Amino acid sequence: KQMSTVSLCREQIQTFLLAYLDEDDILIGHSLENDLKALRLVHKNVVDTSVLFRAVNNGGRKYSLRHLSAALLKKQIQRHDAGGHCSEEDAQATLDLAV
Repeated sequence: KQMSTVSLCREQIQTFLLAYLDEDDILIGHSLENDLKALRLVHKNVVDTSVLFRAVNNGGRKYSLRHLSAALLKKQIQRHDAGGHCSEEDAQATLDLAV
């Protein structure tokens, strides 16, 4: 049901991204491996905040972006009363964490 409004196929998204991404560009994201696997893309310059802030004392468990934002940035994101995920808010929090 979530995908019922999607109008682009994976190949179209790959073409779009590859037209804008240079091999020297840096991709910044949270748990990027999931997105890159789904798109079947490989990129050599990746900053992944789920890896940067992995829990050392808890078996390498990943912290959620929501948790990292609250703990490190003192910002509440992905609030259920505000509708959950907002891609712009998630992207800004990820960038703030990476920088």
